[in-house]
Amino acid sequence: MGSIWLRELDVWLKDAGLDCEGWPGWQTRSRSSGGFNGVRGIVIHHTAGSSRTPDRDTCRYLYERADTRPIGNVFLGRDGKVWIGAAGAANCQGKGGPVTTSTGPVPRDDGNRWMFAVEAGNNGVGEVWPQAQLDAYVTLVATLCRRLGLDPMQDIFTHSSWCQPSCPGRKIDPAGPTPSHPTLGTAGLDRYGRPVIWRHDAFRALVVAEMARTEVVPEATLQLGSQGPSTWRLIEILDAWGWRKQARPNDGKFLAAEIDAVKVMQAALGAPVTGVYDDPTEAAYRAFGDFLASLRAPQPEAA
Repeated sequence: MGSIWLRELDVWLKDAGLDCEGWPGWQTRSRSSGGFNGVRGIVIHHTAGSSRTPDRDTCRYLYERADTRPIGNVFLGRDGKVWIGAAGAANCQGKGGPVTTSTGPVPRDDGNRWMFAVEAGNNGVGEVWPQAQLDAYVTLVATLCRRLGLDPMQDIFTHSSWCQPSCPGRKIDPAGPTPSHPTLGTAGLDRYGRPVIWRHDAFRALVVAEMARTEVVPEATLQLGSQGPSTWRLIEILDAWGWRKQARPNDGKFLAAEIDAVKVMQAALGAPVTGVYDDPTEAAYRAFGDFLASLRAPQPEAA
């Protein structure tokens, strides 16, 4: 039985500014295997349900009535509201994999015990994704990556890409037009030849941009001997971007390993390489975040 339960989901999502509500019993709900064995990735889905079905009816089916309940850990409505359904492992991924994530492998056909599942309301046959829902999808997954310590460039999968290694074509979700991000749905065509199947690399890029946009940058000069909350936050940033090579727990202390990591950071950002987190380094990091955030801006339509 898995032992990992995400019972702080409601706090995490509310802190991120998301509108969320827990479906009754979510803190103790799971598939028969119990909690997660570990959370090594996130798989995004669509429900293939009608837009005429009220969200509460969808949740009642996903979490109470489906033979394979619970289906997914959370449900994302078309209005951007998140419904939390299961703190433990859920049934959603099905056959697929194996895949490799930043924290280890997920075995073939075993995604349910190792991956968080997001179900989102969309019929999957041409329904346009509302901007509020798409924005909430990105914010939701960015929040989960940050809270669970996941790498957005390695640990996010569409249901389609999860299936690809062993049963390609088994699933197409998420799919559907996204007018503000026309390159998102170009991984495959629907039966009418329209490009609608989402590319997981394109969605990953949106999440990276969101994480950079909402990053809290330490506002202090940090150097050898510094310690405390600002240093802890800096180390979290260094680790998230792979700039700190030494595997030492984040204890909020700026030691020799952090000097080397800040130098790597500065070289990557084009800042003066000093090993001290100073004003020029902070400015370079903020500019980097602004650039990534610009990738989320709506793209002009072709003439």
